[in-house]
Amino acid sequence: MSFDIPAVWHATADVASGRGIDIRVRDASGQVVAVLATGISGLGGACQGPGFHYDVLDSVAMNIPTGGAAQPAGFVSPRFVFRVLAKDGKLYGSYGITDHSAGIDHIAGCSIYNLVTSPSGDDYMFGDSMEFSSGESTAMGPGPKVFASLAEAGQYMAGAQYQQIKKMITSLHISF
Repeated sequence: MSFDIPAVWHATADVASGRGIDIRVRDASGQVVAVLATGISGLGGACQGPGFHYDVLDSVAMNIPTGGAAQPAGFVSPRFVFRVLAKDGKLYGSYGITDHSAGIDHIAGCSIYNLVTSPSGDDYMFGDSMEFSSGESTAMGPGPKVFASLAEAGQYMAGAQYQQIKKMITSLHISF
């Protein structure tokens, strides 16, 4: 694995017991801005309740490994995405890599995942959260951002930090 980070940022790696590697990337102020984690498995479960509207605000194709020749329903070519999910009058925005659509006709189920399935069948992530359905953070990553409007989310995307994060994540080179 390799990726480029801004000179004033730093990355630290931990070996997750029985799983894979977690690399936390911190900005100049020491805040975690993204996590690269491998060997993720055991996800899923029953989805209860209505779906949520989401929009894809940014999408960049990436040349990273994904699982095998037989692609499951909802497969998309691997990419970096920034998506916002509308829930309870707020917009929750999250960035990361994915090889699955978040839903059909802009309606997501219970959660949106920022995951890619590796050739071995385990998942890996590089982003601000492994999954999100609101502003709650998962165990991996700083979690999604909360926006009052799509215009506010657009302003965030135009900012230097988002642009640096996007450049870093899209520079990922990984082989299994």
